[in-house]
Amino acid sequence: MKKYYVAQSYDPAGHSPTQEQITAGLKSFQQFPSTFSYNTACWQPHLENEHLVKRIWQWLEHHRVSRVNFKSMSLATKQVWWLIVPESLKTEGELNEYGAEQILTRQDLKFRIENPSSFFDNIDSKNLFRHPVLRDILPRTYMQAHAMMDYMYKEGFYPTMFNHVSTQALEFNAEFGKYFNNNPVIPLVFSTYYSNPRCVKTHANNRKHISSDNGSIIKPTPYPPKQGNKPPCYWFTDGELGAELTAEEKNKELPDRQKFDFPTNPKVEFKLDQELF
Repeated sequence: MKKYYVAQSYDPAGHSPTQEQITAGLKSFQQFPSTFSYNTACWQPHLENEHLVKRIWQWLEHHRVSRVNFKSMSLATKQVWWLIVPESLKTEGELNEYGAEQILTRQDLKFRIENPSSFFDNIDSKNLFRHPVLRDILPRTYMQAHAMMDYMYKEGFYPTMFNHVSTQALEFNAEFGKYFNNNPVIPLVFSTYYSNPRCVKTHANNRKHISSDNGSIIKPTPYPPKQGNKPPCYWFTDGELGAELTAEEKNKELPDRQKFDFPTNPKVEFKLDQELF
């Protein structure tokens, strides 16, 4: 089985997918089973305007969401984000009135953005099985992200994905909230795709599996202790995994981040009476 790799730097000789390929990847979700869920959406900022993608790369580097070569990452010009977003005002009102489903309202999202420790709080403390984040939103998001990765990989594009963006929800809304009519939204997963990685993170799993005596329970052994502050990465040439980068090569290929002109502890004025679009 062919292994999937995640790019940490890109080669200028490569290219981004076409919009038609991105759209087809998003439509491929319909072929996969998923959870029943409200409050989920995908965002393609490159369709907003041509300058926004560059600004997003700066924002990602400033907040150090991952250790990659951000200078080369900007070669990838198309992005897909998975977000938690409010439903329409009409839907919020109807579901709250009849209590048919548990959803996150605008007020719920605002509270979670301003109080990050509340992210996994349940709406209905009496019924944990109706937890909208754990039961619906997160499973659907990651099932779709993996489906997208699978589709784009078969089209010849290697992904870069970040899921630490959710820790910067307030900063995300401060910088990009205008694209959502200043509704509160929570970013969950960032992804981009490019045809020619320069180096990649390998997911080669050297952990052995351990099992119960009759084999009914199986799990991997614990991860080994983390070594250093940079992830292991490998040169990638003509679709093949090459040598692991030396410490000197890593420092050069994955330089320290730059800081940009983004505010610290920003104040955000949400508009809870506006539609998302």
